[in-house]
Amino acid sequence: MTISPALRAFVYLTTTSARNNFRRRLKRVRQPRYAVAMLLALFYFSSIILSSWHRAGATPAAIFLAPVVLQLASVAMLGLLAYWWIFGRDRGALAFSPAEVHFLFAAPATRRQLIQFKLIRVQAVILLNVVLWTVILGRGRGTGEMVWVRPLSLWVMLSTMQLHRLGATLTRTNLTEHGTAGLRRSAPAVAVLVLLIGAVVLGVWQNWPEGATASLFELFTAVRRAAARPPAEWALAPVRAVIAPLFASTPDRWWRAMIPAVLIMAAHFVWVLRTDAAFEDAAVEASARRAQRAARKRSGVGSSSDRPGRRVNFRLPLSPIGEPAMAIAWKNVMAAVRNDHFFRMAVVFGMFTLVAGGVAYARPSLVDLVTGLTVGWSGMLLIMGPVWLRNDLRSDLPRLELLRTFPVQPRRVVLAEIGSTATILYAVQLPLVVSLFVAQLRHPALPVDARVALAIAVLLALPMINALGVSIHNGAALLFPGWMPLGAERKPGVEAMGQVYLTLIVVVVMLTLLLALPMAAGALVFLTLFASYHYWAAIAAVLAGSVVAAAELALVVRWLGNVLARTEPADVGSA
Repeated sequence: MTISPALRAFVYLTTTSARNNFRRRLKRVRQPRYAVAMLLALFYFSSIILSSWHRAGATPAAIFLAPVVLQLASVAMLGLLAYWWIFGRDRGALAFSPAEVHFLFAAPATRRQLIQFKLIRVQAVILLNVVLWTVILGRGRGTGEMVWVRPLSLWVMLSTMQLHRLGATLTRTNLTEHGTAGLRRSAPAVAVLVLLIGAVVLGVWQNWPEGATASLFELFTAVRRAAARPPAEWALAPVRAVIAPLFASTPDRWWRAMIPAVLIMAAHFVWVLRTDAAFEDAAVEASARRAQRAARKRSGVGSSSDRPGRRVNFRLPLSPIGEPAMAIAWKNVMAAVRNDHFFRMAVVFGMFTLVAGGVAYARPSLVDLVTGLTVGWSGMLLIMGPVWLRNDLRSDLPRLELLRTFPVQPRRVVLAEIGSTATILYAVQLPLVVSLFVAQLRHPALPVDARVALAIAVLLALPMINALGVSIHNGAALLFPGWMPLGAERKPGVEAMGQVYLTLIVVVVMLTLLLALPMAAGALVFLTLFASYHYWAAIAAVLAGSVVAAAELALVVRWLGNVLARTEPADVGSA
């Protein structure tokens, strides 16, 4: 099989760019902070590898739970696919850089070859994350064929997911921009997705236990049972086939699972190539919007809506006089409210949780289920919210030369950047707390006054927790601008799940360390006052912990402000 000259050129461009990018990042290790981070990363990975050597193989518990985990993972992946189709707007997958638009779109390359270029470019990230996940899972070892089982399985799964995400983006582009013609081209893909989701919902409905008190555990049990029986079993078969090679315990089982997984990946590749009718127009539009946003940000105007005519009509007046740092916070909040997809999605989920809280109040049998879902979503927001929402230093550091011209002290800039993101997260969390409070009103476990006290305590605790969590992400971007993805458009996708996982590990560890002292102070106050004020002592405990957390945040902001003052634009420009 001959490879076209254009494809060879794309492969050369991708491999050369990846190699040069790796070399540039590796040169950062000459600086002490990067060297320390590299040593910690090597220590972490070496500990995982050494621990995996001491394991003789998969434990009996892991073998027994593999089918259950496979069923739940297939349902979770189907939910992720549904999210991409309903809420997804991965225009970044289509956007080319200005240099790529200038050279590639004028070159003798077809639309199909441009799509192939995008798929080749993303392979560099996928292969890096395959290595990360192989080390993290610690099961890439063995003899003979089993050495390659884990990396190849991960590569097929991540590539298929990335292809599906790109195909969903192209299909949505067909639907929104080509009217009836786009609907005719996209009807099969949309129909398949609707049938898959409908079959799973029907299966859960049929397997829901009658007369039982609904809970999150029973929901998982019903989903697991539904995934193992028709019609959900049939609907989940393609999704399960993509994940199945990861759970194969022998070479024979892996080969039998790998064949359908590769066929599904190939079918996705053909689907994406056949959806190229809308690619060039959509890619040009996405690239033009990226260039316009970059030009506006360099000029300090800010960003506008990604889709003209669909701008969120929201006004938040800013006083012409006052604290200059408030202008930075106002800019970030307005950018999130008007443009950020995360904020709109979070508002939808917030409204859903409010409705769920009302339903749980009307039907006490659903209290445990609503409580589990609300607490789970709240916990994910605490950890993942700062990853999704990037209207802070991670977005503004590429414009460091402009920030230096503002009449604002560096520490106030850092505080405004952290405070804006923490405020947006808090606004998203408020409906969840209200929903949880309403759902618990009919629960007999605690009296109403205890629930009121605990709800107030949670509302008082969230701002400082958010601020400390956001400060970790902003601190990482400020301390390691050469390694961290900077810019509003540099959001991690499915192909970067390994990098996101490692980031979350660091964030959870750092946040736990930062919250240790405030939690100790709060626990001491709570135990001291509980005998006299019962659950109302939780409010005093949260206030005491918040004071300690505020002192920690002040030290962190002061330190990061000094780092920002010493950071040169050249350190960020090559990030």
